[in-house]
Amino acid sequence: MLLVIVLVLHIVLVLFSLYKVNKVNFSLTRSLVVVGFLLPILGVLIWYWIFQERQRPEPSHFDEIVPWLSEDQPLEALESAITDFDVKGIVPFREALLLNTSSVRRELLIDLIFESAERFVPLLQTARLNDDVEVVHYATTILSELTAKYDTKLRQLTEQVRKAPTVANQLAYTRFLDLYIKSHIAEGHYAQQLRHQYISRVKTLLQEGLVREKGLFVTLGNYLIEAGDFESLSSLLLDMDKQFPFAEETCLLHLQKLYLEKNQEELSLYLETVRQKRVYFSAENRDFVTRLLSSQGEKIYV
Repeated sequence: MLLVIVLVLHIVLVLFSLYKVNKVNFSLTRSLVVVGFLLPILGVLIWYWIFQERQRPEPSHFDEIVPWLSEDQPLEALESAITDFDVKGIVPFREALLLNTSSVRRELLIDLIFESAERFVPLLQTARLNDDVEVVHYATTILSELTAKYDTKLRQLTEQVRKAPTVANQLAYTRFLDLYIKSHIAEGHYAQQLRHQYISRVKTLLQEGLVREKGLFVTLGNYLIEAGDFESLSSLLLDMDKQFPFAEETCLLHLQKLYLEKNQEELSLYLETVRQKRVYFSAENRDFVTRLLSSQGEKIYV
């Protein structure tokens, strides 16, 4: 009805304008008269087409948009999502916020944070201490949904290992445990439990000789340092000295262990060995080692 009123008013306006033009002996060409009549009609048709496009139903399931984030997908699909994924139709994030389906908008936000939890979780945890009640509510809600998502995935991988304890499934389980721990979503006693599970699983894999990835040795070593289990760390370092003698990661774990044990004599001896072997340290680790040893009055030349 509104369209009809607009068109009628426009025709009346055009006719009135033509009448006034004729009064002052000013003539218009036929083409200009036609354009004058059709231009608003064209505008109305374009507006109607845009209106119909916006009324089209949006997908109700998030998996229809980005299938690689489905809960049924393997861990490899989750880890390579940013660089290697198969999509039917991807929605730019800014446009995703304009979708009519609130559940899709919310899940897009959750999955964005899920992919880079280490960047967002500290901010959300800080937001929970905000004076604004609404900010606290939103931050708490998002953290709760993230925790539920991580726990669901962890249960799926745990069940997968229970049914088929292959090396591949166990590695998928340990990698996701590492992601969960480093996300900092789990706190307190629960975080310690997750770390203990990782340590136990990886130690078993290494002792049975099922895997020999340097990354697993290094991650396990860092978690043993956090747990203060220097006895297990010593055993791990003996194995690393055989597998990766004087590798940067091996030497770094040795230095951390000796420093935390406050073993000045062995620390000095190991530093001298590192100098003689000319072990290369990356810029990041070199700065860390320098700071680590500054309180001991040592200088490292590597």
